[in-house]
Amino acid sequence: MKYDETHRYMSECAAEAARVARGVPAARLNEPTHCPDWDVRALVNHWVLYTSHGLEHRARRKQLPEELVARDFTADPSWADAYAAQLDRAVAAWADRRSGRARSTWAAARCPPTNWPS
Repeated sequence: MKYDETHRYMSECAAEAARVARGVPAARLNEPTHCPDWDVRALVNHWVLYTSHGLEHRARRKQLPEELVARDFTADPSWADAYAAQLDRAVAAWADRRSGRARSTWAAARCPPTNWPS
């Protein structure tokens, strides 16, 4: 698969994730999931963190700050819109990375550079 295809698929998946997020009713955030240790809020926070912020930080080769890891994204009533905007930034960061405009230092990464895609 070529990068142009991958980036297009990434954009399509981000749009679909944003659509799904907008369909999560606030009233259901405290409900259980099939995983006994995770309610819907915990699952959504994990999803938002790693599919948007994590995706952008990975493209920019930056470590996720602890402040983001600990954040309850769903505490903001407009979390789904904020998630959609962050997904857009994450997808754009991968476009920047591919074009060489993204930051490219190894020092901030949690994983060795040999595990990063080229």
